[in-house]
Amino acid sequence: MAYCGYITRLKNVRKHPNADRLVLAKIFGTQCIISNEYEVGKKYVFFPADGQLSMEYCEANNLIRKTDENGNNVGGYLEADKRNIKTIRLRKEASEGLLLPIESLAAFGDISTLKDGDTIDTFNGVEICKKYIPRRNPNAVRPHGSNGRQNHQKSTNIKYNFPQHIDTPQLRFCMDKFEVGDLITVTEKLEGTSGRSAILPVKYKNPWWRRILHLPEKMEWRDFCGTRRVTIAGEEEEVEVKPGFYGTHDFRMDIHNRLKPHLQKNMEVFYEIVGWTGKEGSPIMGEVDTACLQDKEFTKKYGKSMIFHYGCEPGAYDFYIYRITLLDDDGDVALEYSTDQIAVWCEKHGFKMVPLLWRGILHNMTDAATQMEDIAHDWCDGESTLAAHWREGCVIRRENNAYKYDVFKAKNDYYKIMKGLFVEKLTGENLDNDILEEM
Repeated sequence: MAYCGYITRLKNVRKHPNADRLVLAKIFGTQCIISNEYEVGKKYVFFPADGQLSMEYCEANNLIRKTDENGNNVGGYLEADKRNIKTIRLRKEASEGLLLPIESLAAFGDISTLKDGDTIDTFNGVEICKKYIPRRNPNAVRPHGSNGRQNHQKSTNIKYNFPQHIDTPQLRFCMDKFEVGDLITVTEKLEGTSGRSAILPVKYKNPWWRRILHLPEKMEWRDFCGTRRVTIAGEEEEVEVKPGFYGTHDFRMDIHNRLKPHLQKNMEVFYEIVGWTGKEGSPIMGEVDTACLQDKEFTKKYGKSMIFHYGCEPGAYDFYIYRITLLDDDGDVALEYSTDQIAVWCEKHGFKMVPLLWRGILHNMTDAATQMEDIAHDWCDGESTLAAHWREGCVIRRENNAYKYDVFKAKNDYYKIMKGLFVEKLTGENLDNDILEEM
């Protein structure tokens, strides 16, 4: 969930087709609308979408929206309470992020020390930016049955290691990770909520009398189920877990119980749950507004609101496996299943893998970064392969290392605009880590 700004030189610029005083810049493979007064070759600071600028930085650069006695704007364009950066559509062109002169940091330190490629969230001890988390909104959208809180306290009587899923980095900031010869697989990124299931060893902490007798810790195997971050089953009566954001864990436990007979010891399976939370539940990720895209043809085709249902009927849910690991005795990953191995395991046991979109090897006809940009462009946009609604994006995996889950995500502009508006209507206090990860 780390967020930062990037020091970068302005390189690729072209004219905005619908605005004389604006131009379109290509920054880290994405489009940003900027002033035509910005100079190619000069250093700037780029803030990607989903971030929040600090009040100190905004005030130093007059970025806060202010009005005079006549109601005219005499300040900037950011709301004081949010100060968030999001993907927008301006004059029929998408803009993802905010590009500001590097001089905007001069109030906080010596900008001559900043080099092209540097990342920044603080400067000389002053916060500049951070991940944006919506504030509490009493009139916010909440899933049916949600009590708005998720309390969990890990047991102190047992010891175990139930690895969480990694924070998947964004592809656009990792183009230098790829090399000619890499085997690449691309799968569809599904819009849902994360789940994980495993069979793990549990050790009981020794009471004093066992320690005196030098007896080993008692051990047993248990099945565990969890969200991306929280363990919701496996600790039995020793902890209290409340239903959290969705108001229920029933749909999660149903999926876990289907997986459990097929798991071997020290195996962990990660999956995305899509559809609805159950017969009386709401869509797992809610409805998004398509009108914010300013694309009449898109809204005409998909309607004014869109649900990412992936073919599930109202009240139903499904899940798609995207990662399988085998752990060693210490709980560390000993083996990562390749995409092919995941597909074979899913077929053998009657489960579904996330849709495979493309696979291939990066050739030596051009540089690896250019090929990755083309691959992301080809597979990030478009309809889902599972239903007639828009897709979220794609996940790109390097298959070179059996001991590392080497994956990167790319989301398309239309999804980010729609989802950004949806997330702002949620209650920050009610957002669990699964939801925040999707922001």
